[in-house]
Amino acid sequence: LNNMPEVEYAEPIPKSNIFAGETNDPDLNQLYHLYLTEAFEAWNMMNGDTVLIGIVDTGIDFEHEDLENQIWYNPGENGLDEFGVDKSTNGIDDDGNGYIDDWRGWDFGSESGYDNDPSYGGDHGVHVSGIAAAQVNNKKGVAGVSPRAKILSVKIGPDFGLDNSVYNEYEGLLYAAIMGADVINCSWGGTGYSQTNAAIVETAIELGALIVAAAGNNNRNQAFYPASYDGVLSVASSAEDDLRSGFSNFNTRVDISAPGTFIYSSVPDNKYDFKSGTSMASPVAAGAAAVLRSQFPLLSP
Repeated sequence: LNNMPEVEYAEPIPKSNIFAGETNDPDLNQLYHLYLTEAFEAWNMMNGDTVLIGIVDTGIDFEHEDLENQIWYNPGENGLDEFGVDKSTNGIDDDGNGYIDDWRGWDFGSESGYDNDPSYGGDHGVHVSGIAAAQVNNKKGVAGVSPRAKILSVKIGPDFGLDNSVYNEYEGLLYAAIMGADVINCSWGGTGYSQTNAAIVETAIELGALIVAAAGNNNRNQAFYPASYDGVLSVASSAEDDLRSGFSNFNTRVDISAPGTFIYSSVPDNKYDFKSGTSMASPVAAGAAAVLRSQFPLLSP
């Protein structure tokens, strides 16, 4: 082409990547876990597609400046139906999944019964969501570990977040898998084994979801579920010095450790705060797993 008289010059256009180097998110210096896990280096190698992370937790702040653009909306319950009525409010199970008007997730924890509003009851789920998938490079707040993830909010906490109880949590986990989540984060659990819950976990994995779960905060050598079920990625917590967090459980079922001490992330009302726990380590690992699944979508859980 350069030899043609009508062509001034010709050259291949190089590929650009908006994630090159660090990002323009102002609180980046607070996010030691991104540096410790070499997240920026991973982002620079990414050329995959969007992946879906199911956050099975206490709900999400849909209007948070760092989360509002990260929400996954159910295509089967959005748009107009055959009568010109908005599918999200028409009172019909348009996508046939057993949940009416679940246009942006589902609430399994509501005291008034199941409903289609998984807005936050407590701030735990908002914090976890930000760790995994807060918007990157938007000049606001923090950056999630997975820059190409969308969040499916599955609420299992009470509406007002007054305690640490969760409800119908395994039903919520299964819902996330049915809706096509590539990765499901479970920053909750307990010491009791259940054959029924183990079967639900197995079904979710068979549907293609990688389940990532917190190993527990009791500083004990003990099993913790769902993290300790077969096929689940069990995550212990480490600190900025790369040593085990003093609160983190440890056992032969733990698969990996991730930063979980003093993790800075989103909380309701466009605010940010530090939290510690394997609850924070789990979404770091889930975000990293989402990066991997984006890059290598044919990998099994």
